[in-house]
This record gives sequence, C-alpha cells and structure tokens, in this order.
Amino acid sequence: MISGIPTVLPLVRNILEKLNCSKKDIKKFVQGEDLPIPFEAIIQVLKEHLLFEKDQKFLTEFTKLFFAEPNPTHYCIAGLLLQRRLQNVITTNFDTCIEKAYARISSKKLDKVIVYIESEKDLAKMNLNGKIIKIHGCATHPSSLGTTVDQITKTEFFVKNRLVFDRILQLSTDILFLGYSCSDKWDVTNIFQESRRSLRKKPNLIFWQHLDPNITSPTASQKKLLNGYHYTWTTEHTNLLVETLSERYGIYSPKYKFHRAHFLPSSQRPKNENYVLGKVFQAANFNTLAEKYLLKSIQSPCEAAIVKQFILASESLGDVTRKLNRTDAPKVHYRASLKALVLFTEIGNRRKSFLAGRLNRKLGVLELANGHTNEAIELLGDSINLIKSYTNSRLTVEDAFEMAEIYNDYGYLLYDIKKHADAEKYWTISLDQYEKLSNIFPQRYLGAYCMSLNNLAAKFYQVDDYEKAIAYGYKCLKLTEQLADINPIFYNEDLGRRLNNLGCYYRDAGVRKDALFYLNDALRLRKKLAQTSPETYLPQVAYTLINLGVVYQKVPSDKNLSLKHIDKAISILTNFRDVESVNRYFVNVSKVLNKWGIDGDIYLKDRLGNLD
Repeated sequence: MISGIPTVLPLVRNILEKLNCSKKDIKKFVQGEDLPIPFEAIIQVLKEHLLFEKDQKFLTEFTKLFFAEPNPTHYCIAGLLLQRRLQNVITTNFDTCIEKAYARISSKKLDKVIVYIESEKDLAKMNLNGKIIKIHGCATHPSSLGTTVDQITKTEFFVKNRLVFDRILQLSTDILFLGYSCSDKWDVTNIFQESRRSLRKKPNLIFWQHLDPNITSPTASQKKLLNGYHYTWTTEHTNLLVETLSERYGIYSPKYKFHRAHFLPSSQRPKNENYVLGKVFQAANFNTLAEKYLLKSIQSPCEAAIVKQFILASESLGDVTRKLNRTDAPKVHYRASLKALVLFTEIGNRRKSFLAGRLNRKLGVLELANGHTNEAIELLGDSINLIKSYTNSRLTVEDAFEMAEIYNDYGYLLYDIKKHADAEKYWTISLDQYEKLSNIFPQRYLGAYCMSLNNLAAKFYQVDDYEKAIAYGYKCLKLTEQLADINPIFYNEDLGRRLNNLGCYYRDAGVRKDALFYLNDALRLRKKLAQTSPETYLPQVAYTLINLGVVYQKVPSDKNLSLKHIDKAISILTNFRDVESVNRYFVNVSKVLNKWGIDGDIYLKDRLGNLD
C-alpha cells in the first residue's frame, strides 16, 4: 500500500461506492476481511459489463492503478537481482515497481517474462536467470492481466506456470517467499505439490511471514504449500529483512513517503451502474441484492442504446428470482426479455435465434419444475430448433456452453416423461461438450460437467442400476468438492445437492451406513447455507430431512427417528406453503407417513390446516 497500489478490500469498496451502492449493502457484501467470492470473479463481471462515459472500458482504467512508485522493498529486490544475489524474482503482482527501481539504480532495463503471453515452446527453452517472472500478467500488457476467472482458471494458464516453476524448483537450492499469504484462491500451491513428487532434490523454502509477529505458525494454506519440503518459517517483519539486506549489500534506496492508494477517479461516471451491481451480486449469490439493483436497471427509459442491457438484465432477474423461489416473477422476467429481443433490430437473426433459444430453455425448465410437462415440451422443443442453425457453425466458448445446456435440459425433460434411453442420448451429447469445455476452463465449466455426471447418475438410479448411479454420483461429488474448496459461495449449493443425491443412491442400494454419512453431511451443509439465505436453502434442508426419514424406514427400521426427521421437515415447509415448486415436498412427506400406517393427508391437515 505504501507505493499507492490499492489492496483488494479497499479497492472493491471503492468500486462499489463508485457504482452508487449503498453503504448498508456494501457492508453486507464485504464482511470483515473477507470477500464472498474470489476477487477475480468480481473483476470478471466488471470487465464484461462496466463501461464509463465516452465508452471507456473498466480494464483500461483498472490497469492504470498499477503504475506506481517503487518503495524500499522494490529497490532491495532490484539491487539483489542486479548483484546476481537473486537468480529470479517471481511475482503475482501486476505493477512495474521492481522494473522502475532496477532502471533507476542501474540505468539498465530489467528483462521480464510475462508467462501468460509466452508460448509453451518458448518458455521451455527460455533462460530465466536474472529476470522478473510475472505469473498473473503485467500492467504494461493489459490483455495479460490474470484478473478474471477465465484467465486464472484456464488450463493453459496452469500449464505454463507449471512449466516455469518446474524448471525453477529443479535449479534452485533456496526459495524465499516474501509477503506471500497463500490466500489467493488460485495460487501456486497445487504446482508446488505436484512438482514435489518429481523432484530429486527439493529446495529449501524460506517463508517470511509478512507484518504480523503474533502469528506463531503457518496458516492451513501455507502449510499445504510447504508440505513435503524442507522449510524455515519466520514471523519477522518484512521491513526488517529489507533494511538488513539493503545495508549489508550497499543497495541504494531513496527516501520514501507513503503514497495514498490510487482508486478509480471520481470524475469517471459509470454508464450502467445498477446493472453492473446486480451482476456482481448475482455472481456472489447475493440474490436479494441482485434483484434490487437489476430491477432498478430495467426501470430506466428503454432507449435503443440500452435495449440490449434491458434484455440481459431481465434475463438475470429471471435467474435470481428463480433462486429466491419467487412464484411467478421468473416467468415474467424471461418473457419480458424475449419480448424485447424480438423488437431489438441491432442484432443478427442467427444470434437473436440463439438468445431466444436460451430464454425458451429457461422457461421450459421452469414449466417442467412446476409439473407443466406439455408446456415444457413445447418450449424446450422450440429451444432445440432455434439453436440448430448453430450446430455446424464455429462456436464461441459461451455458445458451445449454451448448446450443451439446452441438450442437457432437453434430456432432463425426456427423463421426466420416462423416456430414459432418449434422455441418456441427449445427456451424453451434453456431457461430451461439457468435458471439452472443462478441459479448457476447468473452474468455469467443471461445474457443468459435474451437473451432467449428476444427471446420468440420476438416470441409472431411476432404472434401479444403483452401481452405475453410485459410480457417476461419486465422481460428480469429488469434482464438486474441488470446486467448492476454491469457491464455496458459488458451489456449496451444488455440493449439498450432490451429497444428498449420493446418500439417496446408497439408501436405495441398501447401504445404510453410507446413506446416513452422505445425507447427514448434506444436512449440515444446507443448514449452514440457510443461516445466510433461508428463503433459498431452508426448503433444501427440509428435502434432506425427508430423505433421512426414508432411510429409517429401511431394515432395520426406526419409526421414532423417521418421524422425528419428518416432523422437522414439516415445521420448515409450513413457511413455504405458497411456493409452488416446494409444495411437491408435501407429497413425499405423505408417502413416508403412509408407509408407517399414518394417513398423510390427515396428519398434515392436523399440523398445517387445509393444504389447498
């Protein structure tokens, strides 16, 4: 911060303030020292959607924040490189401070390697000695900045960094970690752990804990990186090391002062602030806040220039209100988006058909969830027909993903009407497409690949092939656990669903111990999620409780435990009687009660009154 480069939390607060987000909503979003989603996910939304007046793009302005003045640490590192006391410097920072310091004390240009923009072939033969290696990009090359989920999680990104680190680990005797917290969601830990297995001689790792001398042991993420290596861990203040080294080796460092952090200038006015805020909150699963700001964004006059934004905002409103279990709102918003799309002339017919196909798919899925099979067949059939013209086209990554989604949901429709063989056919098509995409962008599309695995598991479960259902379900769960470990806010809901499903597969396969293990794990996770978003997650808690109630009907049966879980589910469902998609849970409750010889309709009427 002393060079004027903002740290993550103040920067995010500044951006939200610039977008005129209320202080109350900022406080909800940024709690303490934690962001609810990775910083890269926020930057991805801003990069894709935020424009300033005069059509200045966000990333152009964001890059300017990293052209700052060097501080004593930068001069120390530059001096050690100049004297060849350091072989390489590897940094995740985007700034150019070390290069500036090097040029000032030597009148020479410091060679740098921006890993992302180099080819694998060139990196493999490149001499890395005496260079600064930038593994997340550099402000001098904005396109290289690893500030979005797409870039950070791309397989190419990992492969190139792995190639560089493998070479450095093989040639180094000592590696100093300076000011590195290991708190990034996508740091170098996995590379170090994978490389460790192939190293004949492991370098000594010196981990210099930054700033806080009261921390007496490495964090869990730091321990993971250090595991398997010889390492030294110290709590000394970084400034002390810098002063000692600079004095010992006679490294010049001019007097310095603290610089105020540079934020996005107040003179720049965002063009679409409510829409961008809505998309940020949607990405973080803050659906109530997303709904609030997206609604504001569509209340603006619908001039031609913002019709496209209205189309996308209405679609996003459909998505968030669906997650909030709003009864009719999702349909209203999707249909408003479709209506605006028909009138929007500044887009080609094929692209318009593709967007219409996406909206029809979402409407079809809603109708299917609400038991309106005929309407779902019509809408999803229209969706398939609308995107057919793209089948032989060169697709963007986003288009390829949308096609996979449509085939996946059409498969789900066929599965619902008991056409299991046809469902498997469409799911296999979508599974292949998801797998290809996840090989390129693992963190972005691995979730979809998991969903497709989940659907095939469900298909085999439906036809009582429990062995295959468990195999697909287990693979799906393990991959989802990886995703949730990196981005819990976004993937914990999916993780709860996978745990619940696998528990049901084991239950009906007669493996009681494993059924209880996975269902209780699902229950714990869903209860935790319900603490922050009860509207979204309490029905899911009730669903898992019902499944646990069914487990205790299996041999050896336990009526008391079964009814205990069912009564807890009923207590929760009482608050959701007006939500159409939740009402089907009462049918499941009645089935459990009936199997115990209890009239489900009478029991529920006594507890809830008339369900009509």
